[in-house]
Formats: sequence, C-alpha cells, structure tokens
Amino acid sequence: MTAAQFPQSNQTYKILHDAAKGGYAVGAVNWYSVRKARRTSRQLTTSSYNDDAVMAVIRAAERKRSPAIIQLFPWSLHFQGRHYIEFVVKAAHAASVPIAVHLDHCIKDSDVQLALELPFDSIMVDASTQEGEENQAYCAEIVQKASARGISIEAEMGRIQGGEDGLANVDMEAIYTTPEEAQAFIQATGIHFLAPSFGNVHGPYPPGGAEKYWQLDR
Repeated sequence: MTAAQFPQSNQTYKILHDAAKGGYAVGAVNWYSVRKARRTSRQLTTSSYNDDAVMAVIRAAERKRSPAIIQLFPWSLHFQGRHYIEFVVKAAHAASVPIAVHLDHCIKDSDVQLALELPFDSIMVDASTQEGEENQAYCAEIVQKASARGISIEAEMGRIQGGEDGLANVDMEAIYTTPEEAQAFIQATGIHFLAPSFGNVHGPYPPGGAEKYWQLDR
C-alpha cells in the first residue's frame, strides 16, 4: 500500500466517505447494543462479542444490500484474543457488501499499541480524559503509526458523557466541542474521523431525552 492509496483504500474510510457523499447513515453495531435493545427497545447505540453476533450483522447487511461497521471493545483483545479479531475481520471482508471492523473507545495506550498490530480497519483512540494538548499530541502520534499500517483513526474531543462498556458513568455536565477547536484538532492530528461532544451521550438519556441535551446549532 502506498501513501497515495491511504486513506481512500481504508474500508471504514470508504464506507463513511460514500455515506457522506450519498447522504445516508451507516449502522455501527455491537453486541452491547443488541442486548440493550432487547431489554429496553428504546436505544440502539453502537461490540460484537461472539461469532453469532458477527454473522448476524453480516447476514443482515447482505440481505439489505447495505454497508455496515462491526464494533469491538478493547476487552475483546484480551478475553477472545488475536485469533478472534482475525476471524471477525476475515468474515467481514468476505461479505458481499462493504463491512468494516472498528475498535471502539480504546482508552489504554497498551490496548492501542496492541490494536495497531491487528487487522482492524479503524480504531477509536479515546484520550478525551486528557488535557487538550496531551490528547492532540497523543492522537497525532497514533495517526502516524496507524496510517503506515493502513488503519484509520477516530478521536474524541470534549467528553461524551454516559455509561458504556469500559466507560465510567459520569455527570451530564459535558465538556462541549467547539467548531473552532475541532478544526484545529483535525489539522494538528490528521485524524480521519471525529467524535464531537454536543450533548450526545453513551447509553440512555436522563429525563428530557436528547431534545433537552443536544445542542444541534453546535
């Protein structure tokens, strides 16, 4: 792979670029979400933790002729291990529709470094608990390493509140992302995707729902 081919050759990048160009959304699915949807039927947010869930996503995407993204959480790197990751990626890439495999909310540097040695299409490097400059410097370093391996990188700015596997429950008083900060962060780091904080949360919303907390003008 040459530098000129990346990131256009990256599966996650291609899927989201085509979605942006075509004006449609792409589901990023994980097993945590499926379980939660069964319990509450209210929220389908976004890690496929076993082969049944992986095959369900692939078959559903193929049946609907729709692209999709399968998401894993970092604990799958240790609990299921390298061979499981390789299985998921091979199964996803063998599908008749575009399917990417994304590592979501990779917080520990040791997990990020391990993930860079695996065939992920993309990694979400969540250093949002660090100070802005530290987050920026760290993400820039990881982007360089990941790009050389053909992996695209997502980063988080501000703090998207709420509870999700591997993430602590925190108050709704979020650190919001400003457009100016987002532009500067992207230019400084070279990240391929950004998760901004505009009142969006992980998991269910407190009373008032998204309508109360989202700052859509942002």
